[in-house]
Amino acid sequence: MWDGAFRSGSHSHGGLVLLTPDREVLMVKGVQFPWFDDPLVVELVTLREAVLWCQSLGWADITFEGVAKIIMDKINLKEA
Repeated sequence: MWDGAFRSGSHSHGGLVLLTPDREVLMVKGVQFPWFDDPLVVELVTLREAVLWCQSLGWADITFEGVAKIIMDKINLKEA
């Protein structure tokens, strides 16, 4: 699971939570980014951090959950 937090004129933050298949918390990680002026960018870079973190752990079969509907819709878009 990932989520980004944005506050105008300040640093941006993200939170990452790794869950077991039984949905128990396995690991938690906070990330901080330089100031971004777009909440969507904060969500995207937080998702990127989640992907890179899972790759560094050697995990391949992963389900990502987030609340940014526009991002989830684009990721799940199936092109013909």
